[in-house]
Amino acid sequence: MRGRGENVKGSRGISETAGAVIVILATVVVMLLLTYHLGVLGEPAPRLRGALSLRLAPRGGEVWSLGTQGEIHSSPSTDGERIYFGSNDGRLYAVSPHGQSLWSFKTGGPVVSSPLLLGDVVLFGSTDGRLYALGREDGRMRWSFQTGSPLVSSPSSWGDLVLLSTLGGTVHALSAENGAPVWERSLESPILSSPVVWENAVYVGTWGGELYALRAENGEILWSLPAPSPLTSGFSVEGGRIYLPLGPYLYCLNAENGGWIWYRYLGYTPSSPLVEGGRVYVGDEAGMLYCFSAENGEELWRRKLGGPLVSRPSLQGGRVYVGSRDNRVYCLSAENGDLEWRPFPTGGPVTSTPLVVGDRLYVGSSDNRLHCLNLGEDLLVLRWRGEEMREALVLENGRVEWRNLRLRADRKRIQTSWAAFNGDPNPGLVSLRDGDLLELRPSPPLRAGTFLMAAYAPADQLLGAWEVRGAASGGG
Repeated sequence: MRGRGENVKGSRGISETAGAVIVILATVVVMLLLTYHLGVLGEPAPRLRGALSLRLAPRGGEVWSLGTQGEIHSSPSTDGERIYFGSNDGRLYAVSPHGQSLWSFKTGGPVVSSPLLLGDVVLFGSTDGRLYALGREDGRMRWSFQTGSPLVSSPSSWGDLVLLSTLGGTVHALSAENGAPVWERSLESPILSSPVVWENAVYVGTWGGELYALRAENGEILWSLPAPSPLTSGFSVEGGRIYLPLGPYLYCLNAENGGWIWYRYLGYTPSSPLVEGGRVYVGDEAGMLYCFSAENGEELWRRKLGGPLVSRPSLQGGRVYVGSRDNRVYCLSAENGDLEWRPFPTGGPVTSTPLVVGDRLYVGSSDNRLHCLNLGEDLLVLRWRGEEMREALVLENGRVEWRNLRLRADRKRIQTSWAAFNGDPNPGLVSLRDGDLLELRPSPPLRAGTFLMAAYAPADQLLGAWEVRGAASGGG
């Protein structure tokens, strides 16, 4: 019996010891959980109010877009610091190259005119009949000029003169300094296209089917040339030659006297041509993009696209960029017309001429948005919307050190070969504020099926989770 009591006592001691160990372990677990979710003094770690969007932007993919309240037919312009464009909501917008709205200016009608940058002002017309000159930095009006007729074309410049044409059929020359009238010339027929300047002459075409050359200094008519149909498309003057869309033809004329040099029959109304590098790039209403020799009109190549082409193409780095009424933006080889990447779809017809700056393309669409496309290597783009996230990361020489913001790919810290914050690759310690844009180039590139997670570290707050599917990530 004695031995049995000792065994019971021993068992009871073991049980008490095990219980104590369990209690200690449970306490440790609870403390760890509290420490993980609470601050040092037991207060909840602060959570951020905001949203992080993420997208994968391959070459030809969207980096960002900015919405307006109207269709965008105005072609964007840039001074390197800001992108300017008009909208049918009656405003001219200035945005940063990374998509933050800087200012906007309200007019009395849709703005389809493309902005002209001259000195420290941006000039543009509105269908309210007024030409506006705004300060480029602050958007404040310096001066304006009322023409009395809707302005749908873009202004041009010659020396210190601003030149504009109206639907009322008048060409105006104004002082660039204060908008004071210098001269005007009535051509008695609506003018849809912008005045084009070459040397000391200004060229304009009218709805009545007349091409005029005016002396830039005083508006004197140098010569005129009758045409069999209205002149509605923009035209180009390069190297002493006029490249003029007219009916189903593209004409090349002598700029000094209007004499015929060559022409090409396209079959459909051509768009405004681009002349560069000894070549003419022009589209038509059937969706065909042509490349001709500027010297003799020889056809070098053609490419059928998905819809009517009504805007002027852009050329940069051996590639031609053009928008179409099939809602897409195309990129083709300037050498042979081959498609370089999958056409980018917008939500509406594209009649705006693309603007190419470095490895970015900016273009407006009838979906009311200005789109920014990536022309370089694949990017991972993060946009923060919300209250400030302090000490989110350190970015030096394009390399990322994650701090309060954590981004992981398949549970591993993501590695990058290049990064930029609001376009700056070397900002140092970064705190994210509303609208900030972070661009990353993952190394190695992300593959389909990769699972991405972003979190705010101090509060263990999940900001988003995405799966890479093909060339685009979900979410965002």
